[in-house]
Amino acid sequence: TPTPSSYLLTGDFQKGPFIIGSEITIQEFDANLVATGDTYHTEMLNNAGHYQIDINLTEEIVEVSADGYYFNEISGQLSNSQLRLSALANVSGNENVNVNILTHLSKKRIKTLVSEGKEFSVAKKQAEEEVQNLFNFISANWEINNFDRMNISEYGDNNSYLLVVSAIIQNISMSTPQLSEYIERLAQDLAADGLVNDSSLLESISVSSQVIDLSVVRTNLINRYNELGEPLNLPDFESLLNRKPVANAGLDLSGLVGSEATLDGSLSTDIDNDSLTYNWTLVESPEGSAAILNNEDSESPTFIPDMLGSYIVGLTVHDGKLSSEIDYVTISPENQLPVADAGRDFSIIVGEPITIDGSNSYDPEGDELTYLWSNNISDLSSSSVVWELGVVSPPDGINHFDRYGYPDQPKIEFTLVVKDSQNLSSSHSITGTYIANFKMGLEICGNNMVKILFLTYHQAVTIHKSQLTAQI
Repeated sequence: TPTPSSYLLTGDFQKGPFIIGSEITIQEFDANLVATGDTYHTEMLNNAGHYQIDINLTEEIVEVSADGYYFNEISGQLSNSQLRLSALANVSGNENVNVNILTHLSKKRIKTLVSEGKEFSVAKKQAEEEVQNLFNFISANWEINNFDRMNISEYGDNNSYLLVVSAIIQNISMSTPQLSEYIERLAQDLAADGLVNDSSLLESISVSSQVIDLSVVRTNLINRYNELGEPLNLPDFESLLNRKPVANAGLDLSGLVGSEATLDGSLSTDIDNDSLTYNWTLVESPEGSAAILNNEDSESPTFIPDMLGSYIVGLTVHDGKLSSEIDYVTISPENQLPVADAGRDFSIIVGEPITIDGSNSYDPEGDELTYLWSNNISDLSSSSVVWELGVVSPPDGINHFDRYGYPDQPKIEFTLVVKDSQNLSSSHSITGTYIANFKMGLEICGNNMVKILFLTYHQAVTIHKSQLTAQI
C-alpha cells in the first residue's frame, strides 16, 4: 500500500467567481482515472471563489468540483440558481487547482483519451488543444495550456483567453439551468472525438462572439471585486477578440438631378472600437450616366446625379484586419424644374425692332424645352423672338411727368415660360423701357392753354401756358 502524501490544495472556482459557502468535492483517481473511493468536502472561503483544504492522497490525480451560485459577468448580478463546474488535475508539483469553464469542457474528453490508453498528461494536453479549436476565432498567438492554472482575476495571456471564452458562453442568453445544460452538451460532444458536431452549439457561440460587449464584462468584474475588497489585475482580454465591423451606408436618398448628394457612413460601427477606413463603390447607375463618386475613401463622399434613375452605392468598412459585409444605399433623384432665362432688361426705341433671347434657358436633366413668350401685345412660342414695336401709348394716358418735367417713360414686361418633358415649368420676366426721344409740336388752344403733342407716344398732353416755359 503506497504511503499517503499530504497536500494543501488551494484554488479558485470561477465562472465569474463562485460565492462563499458553495460546496466543494475532491475525488481521488488513479492513473487510469478510476476513482479510489477517497473523497473530501469543503466550502468556498469567500465571494471571490477561493478554497483551501488539507488532504492526504495515495494517488496524484484529483477531480475538484463545486455546486454554487456565481457572479454573472454579463448581467453584473449573482446567478439565479447553482451551477456545477469541475476540473481534472495532477496535484504532484502543483497544489493550486483552479476550476473554470475550460477545465469543465475538457474533463470528459480527458477521460475518453485515458480510456483509449493515453497517459493523463498527454490526454490533458490533447484535450485542451481540441477545446481551443472550438474557439479558434480568438486571436491567441501563444501556447495555451494548463486550464487549471488560469484565473480571470489575474494578469496574463492565458488568463485573458479564459476570460474571453467564459464571457462568450455566458453571453448566450440563457438562465443558469439552461447554461448548465448547454455546457454539458458541449462537453459531451467534445468527449467522443474532440470535435463539436452540433451546428446549433457552434452557431450560438459564433453569434455571441460577434455581439458581446467586452467593456461591460470589464466594468462588471471591476465593480464586483471592488465591492469584495479583493485584489484584481484584469488581463487585456479585449485585444483577443476582433470582430467584423458593421458598415452602415445611411438611409436612402432622393435629392435632385444636378444637385450634389452627400453620403454618410458615420453610423458604421466596430464593437471592438477599432478605427475604421471606408471604401465606397458606385455599384449601379442609370444607363448613360457619367456620375462619379468623389472622395470614395472618406466617411462622407459626394457625387452629383446627372440624370433621372436609381443610383446604388455600396459601403465596406475595414478595421485593419477584417472587412465588413457590404451595405447599400439607393439614391433616386427627382426631376428638377427647368430654368427660364429671358435675358436682361433693355431699352426700346419706338419704331425699331427688338430681339429677346431665351436660349440660355436649360433643363438640369437635359430635357428638350418648349418656350412661351408673352406681354400685353402677343404670345409667341420660340426661344428667341423679334417684335416690331410701333407706337405704344403710356399705360395711364396723360400727365406722367417726372420731377424734371419729362413724361414718364412707359415700360413693357416680357415673360418667358419654359416647360420640360415632365410638364414642369418655370418663368422669367424682363422689362423693356422706351427711350424718351421726344418729337413734339405746339398748338395754342386759347384760354391760355397750349397743347403739346408727343409724337413718340402719340399722346397729347394739355398744360397751362404759364407752365410752358418752366417745362421747356
